[in-house]
Amino acid sequence: MRDELSPNGVEMGDWCGFLRKMRILFASAFFLSLVVSARLCKAQEAGFRPWVAPEPVEMGFVENANGNLHLEIPLGSYPQRGTKNPVTYRYTYDSDIWLLNPIQNVWMINPLFATLQGGWQIVSPSALNVYYSTDTSGSCTTYFDFLWLDASGTQHAFPITTDTCFPSDANGDALSADSSGYHMYVTNYNNVKVYAPDGTLVCQSPAATDSKNHYIDAEDANGNYYTQTYGDELPPGFFDTTGRQAIQSYSSAPASFNSQGQYSGYGVNVVSIPVKTAFGESGVTEYSGSITVIQSITLPTGGSYAFKYDCDSGTGNAACGSPSGQAGYYGVLTSMTLPTGGTINYGYTTFSDSYGSRSRWLNSRTSTGGTWSYTPQVISSCSYNQVGCQEKVTVTKPSGASTVYTFTLNNGAWPVEIQASDSSGNVLSTIKNTYDTSVACPFNYSFSPCYGAGYVRLVTTQTSVPAPSGTITKQTSFSYDTPQQGNITAAKQWGYYPGSSPSFPSVPDKAVYTSYLSTGTNDINKPLTTTVCNNSVSDT
Repeated sequence: MRDELSPNGVEMGDWCGFLRKMRILFASAFFLSLVVSARLCKAQEAGFRPWVAPEPVEMGFVENANGNLHLEIPLGSYPQRGTKNPVTYRYTYDSDIWLLNPIQNVWMINPLFATLQGGWQIVSPSALNVYYSTDTSGSCTTYFDFLWLDASGTQHAFPITTDTCFPSDANGDALSADSSGYHMYVTNYNNVKVYAPDGTLVCQSPAATDSKNHYIDAEDANGNYYTQTYGDELPPGFFDTTGRQAIQSYSSAPASFNSQGQYSGYGVNVVSIPVKTAFGESGVTEYSGSITVIQSITLPTGGSYAFKYDCDSGTGNAACGSPSGQAGYYGVLTSMTLPTGGTINYGYTTFSDSYGSRSRWLNSRTSTGGTWSYTPQVISSCSYNQVGCQEKVTVTKPSGASTVYTFTLNNGAWPVEIQASDSSGNVLSTIKNTYDTSVACPFNYSFSPCYGAGYVRLVTTQTSVPAPSGTITKQTSFSYDTPQQGNITAAKQWGYYPGSSPSFPSVPDKAVYTSYLSTGTNDINKPLTTTVCNNSVSDT
């Protein structure tokens, strides 16, 4: 099999191994075999958002499943036609920018970051990139392992294979293997359309344009759509469903439409900083070079954000905030100064996970409120073809209170227990989650098998708290229509019962049953009926 090149010119290779090197980051991603070539939807943002165990921080959160610092700088929020939800535009930052390329055994910047290497992106309503793998070793070309990135940067994988051998194999479709309800349709081998579970067309490749020659980012089931322009029209930018240009996008000065009917500009100072990694993995070549980052963002109101990064301040680069003499400089964010004048400082550690893969995890955050620590730890290890090993992260507040997250790894990091304690070590609450891992991973090629489960869904969550009479526990359970669609059809709730693991009665104290309308193309998650039941001996 011959590996093609990704859009960034990097051979991606074994995708299951590739993801393991990313510490199986995602609650919604657990795949694949290869991602070695791609077709791009018109977009402005890429990345990943695990969002399974977030802890809030200033302007964002820390994802404890992978040690990623996620920040958001808002650019604008606008009411839309055909929906009660406004559309928002924002700059986002993610600190988990490093990736080990297992084919070349070199450290590299994650190629899923499309706008700036340093983890910054401008986020528009939909988007992003469609990737797929190709096999040209035989008499025909096979396309498989299709991957799409949504507007939050979350990866969605689709078990679709097409090939050029037979006309009947030119097309295919599948729901995403993460139970999110996204549906991909492939025609003519590698032409792609992706629909959200509400019937919105969220991506199409090759890109399509409207009557104004704007690229269509997304189109809802009623025909309302978001668009954007590039160099073919000035000023380039983003248009919402009302036809209004919400964001005029320039490389260094985006401008947002304001309530006075004018555009307010943002000053964005982009600089290059020197970096060199020192992960120390045997046989792996470290990265040495430069990356681009945002040094400051000036707001239309006159305030500004300022940022410093892990690079050698002895070079005289004003964006560098680390002392000279370090073995490695990873280019991650080390401080953010807010428009109010307050500064938050960030520290990181190199963590070797349950698979022996190393990466930079946020391990401290300091502001005027004190210092928070985030300490990852391996509980048990896995070989490359195993799942079920565990890790934990302890979050300690300035007061001494703590929260311990325990994760089980199975094509995703799943928080199976979350325990909160006060500053004296007294347990305040314990949450225990169970997940359905009975469905096998649908990506399983002989040359790159995928181990473990797909369509992983939360099925029960129990919360235990101390009481004067002893521990009491409540429970909620969930049922779904199908593993692929992932719609919750029953949510059953039991109030507090004595004990840390009580036997709950078969009839819940309350239950909500939902049926869904299915109409049009993948319009599958609109509630059709909702029935609320209280305990009345039966549960019908």
